[in-house]
Amino acid sequence: MAEKRVKLFSNTFMAAAFALGNFALLLLLMWTVTYEYGPEWKKYQRQYYRLLSERTDDVEARQRILSTPLEIKQVWTPKLEIIDRCMTCHLGVKNPVMTDVPQPFRVHPDFQQHAFNEIGCAVCHEGQGFSTTVHAAHVMEDLEGRFGPFDEQHSGWSRPMLPLEYTQASCQKCHNVMEAPIPGAEHLNMGWQLVQEKACRTCHYIVDGGAKQAPELSIAGSTFFNESGHSELFRHQRFGYLKESLRCPQANLSHAAAEACPDPPPVVTSGGASANGDGGATPAVAAVVAMPNFGLDDDELRNVVIFLLSLKEATVTWPQKSFAEIAEGNGQAAASDAPAWAGKSGAELVQAAGCIACHKFDGPERTVGPSLWDIGARKDKGYIRESILEPDKVIAAGDPPYAPGVMHATLTGVGFYQYITLEALESIVEYLASLNGET
Repeated sequence: MAEKRVKLFSNTFMAAAFALGNFALLLLLMWTVTYEYGPEWKKYQRQYYRLLSERTDDVEARQRILSTPLEIKQVWTPKLEIIDRCMTCHLGVKNPVMTDVPQPFRVHPDFQQHAFNEIGCAVCHEGQGFSTTVHAAHVMEDLEGRFGPFDEQHSGWSRPMLPLEYTQASCQKCHNVMEAPIPGAEHLNMGWQLVQEKACRTCHYIVDGGAKQAPELSIAGSTFFNESGHSELFRHQRFGYLKESLRCPQANLSHAAAEACPDPPPVVTSGGASANGDGGATPAVAAVVAMPNFGLDDDELRNVVIFLLSLKEATVTWPQKSFAEIAEGNGQAAASDAPAWAGKSGAELVQAAGCIACHKFDGPERTVGPSLWDIGARKDKGYIRESILEPDKVIAAGDPPYAPGVMHATLTGVGFYQYITLEALESIVEYLASLNGET
């Protein structure tokens, strides 16, 4: 007896499935054609040419404008290896007629300052210059916003767009603020000035100076992730961790410490752990130096962040000479390099040595080291001199546990012990002995 054949699908079902499949393919084809022949950037170009035509009374000129071919505008900057298609949509960046129009059609402020047709836009603004959609090109203009793994792995976004107030950080790609002030980059110039005034290079290595008592900052602007050892409060933020590290240095220690800002950082206990305020303890590191909270206001925070963001992996060759040599060759004041101790007063030498990074001179509060604002009223010159030459020899009673060798290594890193003269040392001692606690 012949075996009966079982039919899984009827002819009617197969015909319907085939028809639906073809319909889906037709929709996909229509979407592909629409996407390829009607992309987002063409909409912006049509709107730009329409706005531009409305600003001329010449009928022939208006017709020429409206009949301009739509095309991708591209700039390649070989020196910086940047492909830029931003002006595909931002067509009016160098057209002074386009002043009262919305973005992306508006003229760029100070459009005469740079040749956009040579350097493009992404050189300064960052973002994905090769993209031709708003979402993909701009990525995210938010200093505090989170930069998650999806953005990098799935969308290929590796250079988030800088917020407008931070774009001066990009000036460092072609100029060098540590060599000389950059015209038109006042915020970047002030950021570098603050870094010098606060003696940041006493502990942080920045390009070619400073002691390595703290993380190196030479490419701080290239680091969009702070991966470990930092508070959850600002982990994985694009640029926000730089701002938070300045506003509240103790936020790097624990979540509870971050919540307590701007209170003083946790005190390291003799048991080798620091209280973190939530019942737990954070293991102490043998030679950790707590960064002092300089109490920067909003403008100062922005300026220092701009400078830190400017420190990227070198795309333009840095000068071979030291910054002090270049400054002196330009007739400017020498930068804060190690040998520049001659001819300074005691107060200036204290500033040049970076003492302000760890000691407070305008109040009794302790930062990394004890306050020195009244040291002359408490100690004699011999004690002061000995504490400079042999910092670990005398530890004042009641001081918190101290990381041995930190002050000596720090002063060595800035060239103090190698280059200071006896006369300069005595000037420092005289200055410190004159501090009696009066502001």
